[in-house]
Amino acid sequence: MNNSKQLNIALVGAGMVMPSYIMAINRLNNVHVHSIVDIDIKKAKQLARKCRTKAIVTSSIEDILFCNDIDAFIIATPHHTHGSLLEVTIPTGKHILIEKPVVLSRKELNIARDSSSSKYKNQIIAVSHQMRFREPLLQIKQLLDNGELGELLNIHLQLSCKRDINYFRDSGWRGSWKTEGGSVAMNSGLHLFDTVLWLIGDMPKKVYGVWSSHIPPIETDDRIAGLAVFDKDVYVTVNMSSETEELFRPTISITTKKAVITIELGFYQKVLECLAPSEIVDALKRSEEKDLNRRNGYDCHPAELSHLELVDYFTKACLGGSKKRLVSLEDAFRAVDFVKMFYEYDKQN
Repeated sequence: MNNSKQLNIALVGAGMVMPSYIMAINRLNNVHVHSIVDIDIKKAKQLARKCRTKAIVTSSIEDILFCNDIDAFIIATPHHTHGSLLEVTIPTGKHILIEKPVVLSRKELNIARDSSSSKYKNQIIAVSHQMRFREPLLQIKQLLDNGELGELLNIHLQLSCKRDINYFRDSGWRGSWKTEGGSVAMNSGLHLFDTVLWLIGDMPKKVYGVWSSHIPPIETDDRIAGLAVFDKDVYVTVNMSSETEELFRPTISITTKKAVITIELGFYQKVLECLAPSEIVDALKRSEEKDLNRRNGYDCHPAELSHLELVDYFTKACLGGSKKRLVSLEDAFRAVDFVKMFYEYDKQN
């Protein structure tokens, strides 16, 4: 592995999210795209043109798997391929950042773990749950942890987005339980489910859920609702749909004994409501302003900023910096398990 104070990254996948990773890498002087892998070599070549430095393009990960010049992999491929890609990349000892959902089953997670080796003690393996890098949520997490918000009572997750038939048809793998693992909840909604587990710090005791599909011929959910009950009777309610005209508008509403706070977490992070003591209102206003000021400093789509922050943090960790905020394989899989609890309740009832 490269021992200099720079990082060479291989990108695995040339889909819709990878340009955000390239934009993030292009900002960093000591980080470079070494290679791009995709079975569609034409798409890989098009993506390579966006890179700041010349990148190798190949259709097979085997061509670059144990290349000494590569320090890390970023994997952003269809959901059902994540397990097999972790299985072959983990034994290389190189650092890995993989898109969510990490894998679709506990079996895949166990296989990925079995492929790891104790000799790679410094290997970083993290999952892209970039909601945890958003300023208002970081502020709320801090306020909850230090007790300033008081006892947590309820959380409501609301998501409206647009996923029409072309979205599913063009991908070839979305809309299937086997390959996508779920749709509105497992895809866009997974960010909110992960946020709940991060804020509460535990899995639910009970889950009640219903889901349905209204975009034939997809099998998976485009509408889901439900209730999760956590320890101390903290209730989390869910209402999500991918049938609206909204592109992507998730919100999270948090009720504690001291406050009611609603935040939009889509392209912009807006505090929509904050009924709380003045010091809490002021703290959230500062977090909103900090987020806005940072966005004004980047020439990118607002939705891409969290990827920029995540890649910046990941690459610094690979070069010896803090790993504290990175999401592990097990932690990421808890969010997958949480979503599957809603699916399975409806199937069994």
